[in-house]
Amino acid sequence: MQLENLYPVDFKKINLLDRKVKIENTKTLLLGVKGSGKSSVLINYLKELKKELFLYINFNDERVNKKELEKNLNEFIIKNKIEVLAIDNFDFSIKLPQLKSTVLTSNQFKSLDGFEIKELFPLDFEEYILFDKRHQEAIHSFNSFLKDGTFPKIYFTQHYEKVREAQKNIKNFTDNETELLILKQLILSSGFIISPFQIFTTLKKKIKLSKDKLYYIIDKFKKNKIIFFVDKFNHPKANKKLYLIDFSLKNALTFNKNFLKEFENMVFLELLKRDKLIYFSDEIEFYLPNENLAILTIPFLTLNSIKEKIKKIENKLLILKIKKLKIITVSFELNLKENNTFIEAIPFWIWATQD
Repeated sequence: MQLENLYPVDFKKINLLDRKVKIENTKTLLLGVKGSGKSSVLINYLKELKKELFLYINFNDERVNKKELEKNLNEFIIKNKIEVLAIDNFDFSIKLPQLKSTVLTSNQFKSLDGFEIKELFPLDFEEYILFDKRHQEAIHSFNSFLKDGTFPKIYFTQHYEKVREAQKNIKNFTDNETELLILKQLILSSGFIISPFQIFTTLKKKIKLSKDKLYYIIDKFKKNKIIFFVDKFNHPKANKKLYLIDFSLKNALTFNKNFLKEFENMVFLELLKRDKLIYFSDEIEFYLPNENLAILTIPFLTLNSIKEKIKKIENKLLILKIKKLKIITVSFELNLKENNTFIEAIPFWIWATQD
């Protein structure tokens, strides 16, 4: 029987780095995109338990027959006095047995009655620093972060294989060739203000595709948190700005670099993980109305260029009644007050490690 071959398993000697998200509730559903590190979080939780007390099953294991599993699972748990059922890559295809403690991971963003939902994003910059044993200073880790992106496995991949690993990630987000072509087009459009219809217009020249099908697939990517659309403030029907779950994905598809858009996506992800209400506005990358804060992403700037930029957007700052303007840079730092607006220029690697 397959369950006897899966139990017990010993994770004690596995050494995995901790993440900010941890399993703390006896009924937990941990959600995240493929490759975000869910399995590592689950194993870190299980390794603290006696191996006889938990049953670990990975639904990505080709040897697992889910119909047979569902039929025999409850009896096996009772027979072996198992206290914790852990299912990795759960797909909601079986009925779960009644057990005091069940922990699940999934890349399908659904909910389950009685389960605490936790979301795991790929690495943020603070977590990347903990992974990065090659550098002792945050600025040097930032330079590596720019190249590696947010997926944990990329960090541990040999330099010459990093692009291929990123390309594999992109394929893993999709279920067929049509979805892959659509996702590639979305990735190439990231950082820009765009509509699904514009994506459709581009793709219909390459493949046979209906608008309904395209909109369904885009919505699927959005629900699974692979892509994100940000609304224009006070213009909910206007075209939205598109961002990705990993700011470096575009580099896996093209040699044409767009560092400004990549940097902007990097800032967006930090705001997203801080659970901020985010909009964009004309000439302002991010507007956070709940904090009366505007954020600009300008990697390289000087004092003169700051004053020129502020002059261009001063009317917008007045209209939105913005009292705080934060400019995220690569290395430039500055604090000043201009027309009753407090302005702070701060390097990303400092800002991203602040509370």
